[in-house]
Amino acid sequence: MPRSLDMVLLEKMPFLRSLSETQRTALTDLTTYSTFPENHLICREGTIGEAMYFIESGEVLSYTHDAGGARKEFRALGPGEFFGEVALLSGGTRSSNVVAIREVSVYALHHENLNAFLQVHPDIPLSMLKEMAERLQTSGQMLRDTRTPRIAEEIALDRTGAEKRVQTAVQRIGGLSFLFFNLTACGVWMGANRLLARPLDSREFGFLALFLGVEGFVMTVLVLAKQNRDEKDSDIRTNRILTNTYTTDQQIQQLSEKVEALSQELREERQAGSRP
Repeated sequence: MPRSLDMVLLEKMPFLRSLSETQRTALTDLTTYSTFPENHLICREGTIGEAMYFIESGEVLSYTHDAGGARKEFRALGPGEFFGEVALLSGGTRSSNVVAIREVSVYALHHENLNAFLQVHPDIPLSMLKEMAERLQTSGQMLRDTRTPRIAEEIALDRTGAEKRVQTAVQRIGGLSFLFFNLTACGVWMGANRLLARPLDSREFGFLALFLGVEGFVMTVLVLAKQNRDEKDSDIRTNRILTNTYTTDQQIQQLSEKVEALSQELREERQAGSRP
């Protein structure tokens, strides 16, 4: 026989405590009970969100992957907590994956059942929606953090082989080891030319001056090439952050507007019901 949402479990959820006993009973009748084994993927990122879940027992983990493919974990959820409310309210896609990190028992509230519940109970306390709105803000911040990818990896993929070699060369040129090498080489060359019976260079060290001039020219070209690449990297970084922030803020705004519209609709229905 199908199980319905436990009334005791409802009392553990802050945004459902203010429901009347009648409303709680009606809500429990609309949920479906399921048990998932460890490592079972309950929600998949990018799929349509048709339900939210209330955890009776066990534990789940919410996570996603950034642009570089690295796994970014949000937080673990346990008994008395819920997940999937963002997609339920928006009717959009899941913003993260949710996996059972040990066997978990949940009650699912599907989108059509929530709509039916709100239609039958238009006087539902707005505290329920307020809590959902707060959860949207938290989820939105998670989206914002996650969608700012590992930009260093993206930039590295954009660089050509020659640009990578230039980057490595400039890093070596700027090191103390390169400075000490130049000082040592110049000292050895100058000392050898003073001591040898037949010097390899003129008294004015013309060969050494020519070598240092060519070296300086090459170093200048490499540094300028690196600066140009750094400017391109900066543009990639700025554009990516702006794009991610704009996209995420749009989603948060759409979700917030949906909650506000639902709240306004409930207020109007409540006012209409109170008129003689």
